[in-house]
Order: sequence, then structure tokens, then C-alpha cells
Amino acid sequence: MKYKSWLISIMVGIVLGGILYTTGLFRDIIAFLPVKAASTSDEILNTILISHTKWTTLQGNAQFTWYGSDGSTQIYNNKFAIAQPASAYIDITNLSQSGKNDGIWVSNGKAIYNLNKEAKTYQSQIISASTLDLSMLPKDLSQVQPNIVYIHPMALHVGAPIMEDIYSSWFAQKSPTDTYVFKGTDKILDRDVWVIDDQEANGDSDTVWVDQATGIILQDHQIIDGKLFLDMKMTDLQVDAPVNNSLFVLPAGYSLANPQ
Repeated sequence: MKYKSWLISIMVGIVLGGILYTTGLFRDIIAFLPVKAASTSDEILNTILISHTKWTTLQGNAQFTWYGSDGSTQIYNNKFAIAQPASAYIDITNLSQSGKNDGIWVSNGKAIYNLNKEAKTYQSQIISASTLDLSMLPKDLSQVQPNIVYIHPMALHVGAPIMEDIYSSWFAQKSPTDTYVFKGTDKILDRDVWVIDDQEANGDSDTVWVDQATGIILQDHQIIDGKLFLDMKMTDLQVDAPVNNSLFVLPAGYSLANPQ
């Protein structure tokens, strides 16, 4: 199973079971080999690898639909505002069950707050120095080493699903049995995108629509065990527009969960 499939499986459990801390969930990742792809795919994958260098701020909305094996669906909206290097605001709203498992992630660059909107409580963690150290991230495909998956530290610290589409470097590293297929170009939100499919030997696939300007994933269509598992599509996106810094402050009215 690719990192994407593994991560989404974890995220479904987290979102459906409650918004919880995810630091450390991404640590035990199986080994992958460096990317070897056709020239068009190489261009896309290189852009994905360094996507965090191609924008300063992002704001928008994304809708995630997960499909259960029993035919059920869970739909969530992720409203986000991010200012590099480490300020973030993600408001997660359950569109299937009003108020159920809603949450907010806030990072002010020094601490991250995980807020439960229903209980009006929060948990917090200090951002480690490693979060701001991006020196270990590859600058192009030639620097991708065997047995390493390069994940942007902010995607590790903030457990909102949208973070893996914004910090999408993991997609550019495949397992030995995966094949990348370039499927053409398209437009989403009036932005030029590449369409590329990661096909696994077991029949699973992950098709993503990659913004050509920033390398972030604007749409994702994932098939697992022959069935549709995930649809994600950004419904709004602003790149490098001014962000209201008040978003990155712990909101009033929330109390610390389980104070010592």
C-alpha cells in the first residue's frame, strides 16, 4: 500500500472517530524506492517535490468524500489558510452529520492547537525546531534516496486531511511495483493542472490533478480494492493573497482539555 492509501486510511479513522493528535502516526512508513518515470512525469514529480517553495500563502476550501465498504459516505469540508513557514488554520466541518467530529487546527508558528468545536476544548503541542528545518527535503528527483519518504514536517504535525494535498511531496516517491501514467492536462478553478495516475501492481490507483504553478494537489480520486475510496476536490483556492493573521491565534471561548 502506498503512503497515500495508508495515510488516508488513518485519516478516516481519525476524522470519523474524533479529531485527535496525529504526531507520530506517520513515523512507521514502509520503504519506497526512488522515482523512475517518463520525462513528462518527471517534470510533474519534480514540481510536487518542491511545491512548498512555490507559494507563500494559501487560502481556500476542499471537500473530501470517503466511501465505506457498506455503501455509506462521509463528507467533510476543510477550510484552510496557511502562511509559510508554519502558520496554519484548518476548520473541519462534517457535512454528513452536522456538528459531529467538527474541529479546528491552529498553528501560530510556535505552537499547534487542536480544537474540539463541540466540547469547546483544545489540546496543544509545541512546534519542534525540526518543523522549521526543511534542509532534509529533496530539491529534485536526483536527491530522492532509497528507503526514504520525504514528508514536509507541517504535514506531520497538523493532522487535517488537506495537509497532505498541500504538502504533497510524498506522492513523488513510488514503491517498486508502482507505475506513473501521465494522462494529460485539465483546468480546475481556472488553473492549469496536470493529471497523473499512480497505478499499483495490486490494481489500486491514485489519480491526482496537480496545479502546474504550485505543485499542490487540487483533486484526488483514489481506488482501493476495485472500489472508489476517496474523492477530494478543492472548491476554492487563493495563492499568495494577504492572510488575516488573527486566524492563527487560539480562539476565545475554548478551555484546555484535561488540565493537569
